[in-house]
Amino acid sequence: GLSFTNFEQIQIYDFILKIILTAICTGIGFSGGEVTPLFAIGATCGVILGTYLGLPILVTAALGYCLVFSAATKTYIAPILLALEVFGYKLMFFAIVPAFLIYLINKKYSILAKRAKQEKKRRKNVIGIPLHFSDHRGSCTQFRWS
Repeated sequence: GLSFTNFEQIQIYDFILKIILTAICTGIGFSGGEVTPLFAIGATCGVILGTYLGLPILVTAALGYCLVFSAATKTYIAPILLALEVFGYKLMFFAIVPAFLIYLINKKYSILAKRAKQEKKRRKNVIGIPLHFSDHRGSCTQFRWS
């Protein structure tokens, strides 16, 4: 059976509130909460759009789930595979064109870009041993503590 059938309780402001609260939490330094809120934001936005546009709510919620992830992470293959894995092959076909268009429109913005730069800086030569040959800029006996 369907596990997502109680969508009548979702309010129009739910996804906006989730965006604001997630932005506040990540902005002040709480870690570990970017991807799962994207799923919640996308699904609730899909419910709202489906309700107001007269489209099948479960389909728009599932597409929102995958495509908000696509927009925020600047990926197009991952959301298509996500749609296939979570919702099945029928929905996957509906996600292909929008995921590719979102990827083309979203040229440089990604929630993961800043995180990747911070992680690289954090791991860079912490005890003097290079993680990659391209990161080696000195002797292996040089210590740098962060």
